[in-house]
Amino acid sequence: MRFWTAVLLGFGFFSLMARPAGAVDNTTCTVLDNSDSADDFNSLRRKVEQGFNRSDFRACTDLIKFGAGSELDITLVQAIHFNNDQDLDCTGDSPVCNDGIALLVDGTPNNGPVVIDTTALQDDKCAIEVTASRVTFRGFKVKTKQSQLVTANKNAESAVICDNGNHNDFSGVEIQTVGGASETCGNGVVEGKEECDDGDKNGKPGDLCTSACTKIPDKDGDGIPDDVDNCPNDPNPDQADCDKDGKGDACDNDWDNDGKPDGVDNCAPDHKTCQSAKELAALHNPDQSDIDHDGIGDVCDDDMDGDGIPNATDNCPKVANPDQKDEDGDGIGAACDPNDNPADVDTDGDGVKDSADNCPTVANPDQKDTDSDGIGDACDNDIDNDGLTNDQEAQKGTDPKNPDTDGDGIIDGVDACPLNPNPLCGENATPSPTSNPTANDADGDGIPNATDNCPNVANPDQKDGDGNGIGDACDLSNPDADSDGDGVKNGVDNCPSVSNPDQKDTDGDKIGDACDSSPGDSVGGKSGGCSLNPRSSATQDGLAWFLMAAGAAIALRVKRRFV
Repeated sequence: MRFWTAVLLGFGFFSLMARPAGAVDNTTCTVLDNSDSADDFNSLRRKVEQGFNRSDFRACTDLIKFGAGSELDITLVQAIHFNNDQDLDCTGDSPVCNDGIALLVDGTPNNGPVVIDTTALQDDKCAIEVTASRVTFRGFKVKTKQSQLVTANKNAESAVICDNGNHNDFSGVEIQTVGGASETCGNGVVEGKEECDDGDKNGKPGDLCTSACTKIPDKDGDGIPDDVDNCPNDPNPDQADCDKDGKGDACDNDWDNDGKPDGVDNCAPDHKTCQSAKELAALHNPDQSDIDHDGIGDVCDDDMDGDGIPNATDNCPKVANPDQKDEDGDGIGAACDPNDNPADVDTDGDGVKDSADNCPTVANPDQKDTDSDGIGDACDNDIDNDGLTNDQEAQKGTDPKNPDTDGDGIIDGVDACPLNPNPLCGENATPSPTSNPTANDADGDGIPNATDNCPNVANPDQKDGDGNGIGDACDLSNPDADSDGDGVKNGVDNCPSVSNPDQKDTDGDKIGDACDSSPGDSVGGKSGGCSLNPRSSATQDGLAWFLMAAGAAIALRVKRRFV
């Protein structure tokens, strides 16, 4: 018995060795899902590439059937090739080999239609290529952009299946042509569902057709793709951009880039021609300054002061002076030269002569003076005269135009808590003594310190015009009060803290001689200006008095809270 077994095994081995490679040719594989990945064991591509086409390990050589429980719609992401030209004629489903079919690809066993879709490929010509022989396809549909199902010459015809084998049968396959016509992107002809086809220009810079024959957006139809068009909503095929700001002239309404639309800009560029960068820069005037109010901005007005004399020859180009008077012959007209006639000079060109200008070197035609101290707000470093400079108020958060920001009756300059209306805060939490804490009536006006609204300044009438709890006698912030008792109200008194009923002002600087440290020096000259105004020393004297009076008021208000 062992002898015959050995003989049979040896014969079988000899038979296998005598047959060519791949002779084992009766295996069956089943496709179960829609995937087109060779890594998916149940995909058609896996069965073909890892089974049928292999020479080292033979599988799926007899039958590849579709056996899913529902419809299969397989979208190919790349062409698929049946290239085993050594496959033998042996079909496992047949009772005998040599039935004329080496490989059967069969969709009839599937429980539902089977569709192989090749339209996702840019060009699905020859998406299915067969170089093997005696292959039969049946029971499924091929969805394609090609007009033919099969061709034997892939370079001559538009077909989805290219048959380069022998005795192959595709009669059992149905073709579904998308769009009813062939689509070959890149052939220069718009076909089927192609949006465009510019041939070899597709996808190249400047072309509006992608390599997939879809249109690149161009809303304005000027032939420039929206993503690079400097005016995507306005046709401008020349892409002109005079000011080089990246915005085309066709849609740019501010060629000089000064923030003012050219339609209302008083120095607007000429949109009929493209000016140079230097010319456009010369028209840049965001402030729209127009000294002579003629509607032409100063930077482009040949006669900016409107006096009939061109700027190039005008000895006061910013101050109207048609007579061009120049008393000292220095080339600077008298209208703008403080050395010619100080009384008639308007140094800052605001229309107010220096002799009457409360800010002679800073233009302020409105002459606004919030604290009525004779120094215009435009150059007053303490606009509300509360003892704090404007910069200090900005740091503290107080209002530079309100001497009592928190409205507690205590001026910001001496208020320990200028943003807190409670007078008993900060340093004022403990009552401060008067300048004479041992006396019941420090100023000798007959009013006890505890109830005196000016405990350090005699005011037996206790007059308080603004009702802020600080008597007029020591309240410099009240323009209707007469703090120095000279019969002149603070608002017009040129020395509000020093009695001077005659209001004498020798140098005409609006600071009375009684409180002017330099009564013989007038405001003006080449060094004139807010920061050098001789009023500053007098303001300091007044401020010292004001601080003392305000401090007394604080003491009074605090003491009342504890009496």
